[in-house]
Amino acid sequence: MNGNLIKRLLPSIHRLLTLLLLASGGTVCAADGYEALGYLTYTRFDTLGKTTYKKVMMFEVEVAANKWRIRTEPVIQGQGGIGYYEAAYTTNDSVFKLTVLESAYRSSESPFGSLQAELKKAKREDVYFTNTSRIEVYSSSNSSLIHGRSTNAPVGMEAANHIHNVAVAVEAKGKFPPVDSSYVATLWFAFTPPNGQMDGTNKMLLQIWDDGNPQKTRFRRASWKQLTEYPNLVSDAVYGWAGKQLLPDGYLDDLKKSGWIKPESIAAHYEVNGVTNVDGLTLPLNFKLTRFNSKRLGSETPKIETTIEASVVKAGRFSSGRSLDVHIPGKTVVSDYRLSRQMLDSNSPPTQLLKTISSPSNGKSANDR
Repeated sequence: MNGNLIKRLLPSIHRLLTLLLLASGGTVCAADGYEALGYLTYTRFDTLGKTTYKKVMMFEVEVAANKWRIRTEPVIQGQGGIGYYEAAYTTNDSVFKLTVLESAYRSSESPFGSLQAELKKAKREDVYFTNTSRIEVYSSSNSSLIHGRSTNAPVGMEAANHIHNVAVAVEAKGKFPPVDSSYVATLWFAFTPPNGQMDGTNKMLLQIWDDGNPQKTRFRRASWKQLTEYPNLVSDAVYGWAGKQLLPDGYLDDLKKSGWIKPESIAAHYEVNGVTNVDGLTLPLNFKLTRFNSKRLGSETPKIETTIEASVVKAGRFSSGRSLDVHIPGKTVVSDYRLSRQMLDSNSPPTQLLKTISSPSNGKSANDR
């Protein structure tokens, strides 16, 4: 009797176990994250197509579900007074971006030890590129120039002169990273599924090239293709000039159009030139962002203004238990842009000084206002 009962129940037990295994496997797959480590080369050209500036940065990207953390670091240690950049999408529905000064940099804590040494040898001409014109990156002890153009110092950097902080940070409302010389936005775009926006019937993508306005999130009309394999990252995207601007407080403004810009002309082109498969994931292995000059006459062919070419040297997956918080290295001046439009109109967002090494996203940091 018991044997007959077991025989009758076996198919049901088998189906139940199969469903449980599939559910378990699906859950683990969805909860697991993926990571990539590599380097990128930023190049700027003059109107004749001659290279005027180069910079090589190393990057580490971690993505799990809708959370992410990205770290970038110059190959030349302390270049421009910068130790490293780090940004993450926090549990407070905001992006926290940290700029750590050279004084707080610890090579023993960097994930790029061996890669840094290899790049200094293999890409020596790019890493140590020099130009006759004076081009600097802002630091607390020199002039405020980034990529050869005058700019404002990073928010909070001025305070470094008298409170002895070792880092500055910005926290902004929303899920889009700042577009600046940390290249975090470009890497976020490359390693997370596209977050398209609408402008009437036109689709838009986040502008991922630095135009000197890091506190303004801009979307440009674009067309794009995605990889067919999970996580379905963008494989090719063409940007136009027309679009919208998302302010830190969530308001949308139309982008101002200059008289020489044709809205439908190409502004930038993103392309993936190679992919790799990592435990069922398809991630970019080599990708490039080409930005075109907005000033052109008639049917003149668009001139390349800048390029960002990136390569991945290591990719993998990690368990869901890993923290993706940004950790404060010491005294850090934080500028908070998660406020009302009226309070932001003054262009002087409230600042606070974080003193602990806890991540600001977990609510445990003590601070002095």
